[in-house]
Amino acid sequence: MPGASNDCNQRVEGNMRIRYAGILAVIGYTVFFFYMEGWGADWKFMGRDIKGSLLEIDVASISHQPNNVVRVLVKHIRSKESVTDWVREFGEQYKDFSYSVDLEEYDCTERKGVY
Repeated sequence: MPGASNDCNQRVEGNMRIRYAGILAVIGYTVFFFYMEGWGADWKFMGRDIKGSLLEIDVASISHQPNNVVRVLVKHIRSKESVTDWVREFGEQYKDFSYSVDLEEYDCTERKGVY
């Protein structure tokens, strides 16, 4: 039965392709998930805001735009005072608010934020 072994080999090859595709999909989703979570970001401490929240920037995200504008990701690690203000202004769903990551722009000529 030479045809039977050929069918068996084709089935095994098909199953192996499905397994490899599944493994590659899992690896792809894992890499995408970690990328989206900000793993590998190069956060550098810059100081505190007036509410005491820590400010960090992602050095790798700095990009220069036209007209002397710089764009950068800024992580605001919220102080208790800042969280209290957020809860007062936006509601109880922010009571466990610990940080935010915002894309901010700064005009280097005028030395101010661009809003």
